[in-house]
Amino acid sequence: MERTTHIERTTHLARAAHMTHTTPMTRMKHTTRMGTKGFIAATVILILAAAFAIGGTVMSRERKTEERHNGYYAALEEVYLDDMRQALEDGGFHDCGITIRWVCDTDGSREYTVQLHHRKFARMSDEEIADVEAVLSGTEFEDEMCSFRYVVG
Repeated sequence: MERTTHIERTTHLARAAHMTHTTPMTRMKHTTRMGTKGFIAATVILILAAAFAIGGTVMSRERKTEERHNGYYAALEEVYLDDMRQALEDGGFHDCGITIRWVCDTDGSREYTVQLHHRKFARMSDEEIADVEAVLSGTEFEDEMCSFRYVVG
């Protein structure tokens, strides 16, 4: 008879006990469950990666369209500012301060607020200011999506 130590016997007994409690079918179910969980996790990760890639492409296209749109309006605004400055110079408002602010709505329409700064405006009547605003409205660029408002001060 072969001699084994106590530790070896315990190990053999533990293996034997493990083998008696798990049948090949039980081990196969356990492996299949783990494989299914891994498959589901990998599928979810791939779906998320695809969603982010598609979303990034759409966002990039929207950003390029918005940049083109803003470039279009920037060119119009530059001409508008030059024409407005010239009209004010012709009306005797040398070195008039002009601040242009715009707000873009969700439908793409823009509302421009033009604020004018000159010391002569403080001494002018409402009718004279309305005449200046009428002259400036003639310098506005033609775009049905834009509206203009003047603040004189």
